[in-house]
Amino acid sequence: MPRKSIVKPKNVRKKFISDREKSSTQTDEVPIWEGSPTVTCNVIKIPLDHLLLRMSNRRTIDAQESWVANKNIFKNPDGSESSAAIESTFESTNEGNQDSQNHQFELLLREAEKESGRVGGRSLTTILEQDGWSNNDRPVITPEGVLINGNCRVAALENLLENKIPITNVNARNPMIEVKVVPTTPADDKPIVELERKLQHGEEGRLNYNWIQDTTDMRMMIKSLERDGKKTAEAEKEIHPFFSSFSDFKTFQNFKDWLDARNLLDQTLKELGMAGQAYELDPPKMLFHDTVKNKRSAKSAGWFNPATSKKFLLLLQAMLQVNIASEAKRELRYDMNEIKSEEDLDKMIEAQTKGGLISKKVETKVDPISKKESKKTTFSVKKTVTKEEAKSAAEKIRTTAQEIKEEHDDKDLVNRPKRKLVEVVKNLEFYSNAMDKANANNIKVDTKELKKAFEKIEKNIETLKKSL
Repeated sequence: MPRKSIVKPKNVRKKFISDREKSSTQTDEVPIWEGSPTVTCNVIKIPLDHLLLRMSNRRTIDAQESWVANKNIFKNPDGSESSAAIESTFESTNEGNQDSQNHQFELLLREAEKESGRVGGRSLTTILEQDGWSNNDRPVITPEGVLINGNCRVAALENLLENKIPITNVNARNPMIEVKVVPTTPADDKPIVELERKLQHGEEGRLNYNWIQDTTDMRMMIKSLERDGKKTAEAEKEIHPFFSSFSDFKTFQNFKDWLDARNLLDQTLKELGMAGQAYELDPPKMLFHDTVKNKRSAKSAGWFNPATSKKFLLLLQAMLQVNIASEAKRELRYDMNEIKSEEDLDKMIEAQTKGGLISKKVETKVDPISKKESKKTTFSVKKTVTKEEAKSAAEKIRTTAQEIKEEHDDKDLVNRPKRKLVEVVKNLEFYSNAMDKANANNIKVDTKELKKAFEKIEKNIETLKKSL
């Protein structure tokens, strides 16, 4: 959906803001601007159509990447479709472009409607509807009308007004809000980013960043220092203190693990042909985090190498496909954590190969001189998976992980078969009790499915008897 406001040209915005500042008698402060702490700003009242949603807003960077990867569009009020999002849509140089504003508006609305992870547990939309607009936390703008913070609030406000929902303290006929104007036009994005970080935390309605947004922010800060001549290792150590107050990033190793987890996620998505879609897919963060730790443990144990690294990546692709299809039997990180050796990893890969989610190709080559044969084995994961395939893959992940766990826990190979049969007998007793309860309560059970299951059991029993 497009912005209700048709944004004013740059010269019109600048003149309006400048004139209002000259007559302003009210001031407020921002915690930092261009390196100086606690800077005084003029407070003015400004129409919504004189405000620009900022393209490089930290909250929407990952959403923009996903939006572009999918070439997303939205519906205009007249039913027509917008242009598809492309990389240039979200470039800062196009900030004053109405089409860019409309796409950014759509992404900000999605953020504004989130409740989970937001301080106070209410969405911005709900807060505005119930509490109205407050000047306790005024948005901050540049002298050209670009919003440094408050982008989600302004988007939510415009949307509510467009839907004829009255907002306390805002005149629906001529919607204007109070803002703080920073004293100078920044030469680059650094002062804006610095202030944005300072303003992000604390008040009710603030939406905490997820791990995708956090790691993107880390990367941006690290790259900025690298451009200034810092080596990556130096930049990482310098950036870590900015995030160390959060429990996930308390130690430098925590910080590194999450950066590595994000790199692993991006690599996995690229292999699946889903590059740039991390934000939209909302992948299981602990799966990638724990895989990083597992790889480190494998290295310490001496069995990590380039080949096992590729195997971990294969398994992650399969697991992510299962997660995307919402077929996982439990948190997949627990299944990944059962892997304690390369043999365990091979078992997981083999199970997915038999299940069809991973394909295996063996090529035989003959040396023209020595005439010796060599075999090259390559694996690949299906990029398009049906619901049934994902369900089957999930079953195999769970059963294989359980088998691996039992092998690690139970070293008594002599008595293990007997114990397994005892478990089968107990499960049949549970089945019998369940059937008795169903019959006692006149509940009809699908006996056709049960007969199929029994036929499978009987067939397996005959096969197993022959092996005795």
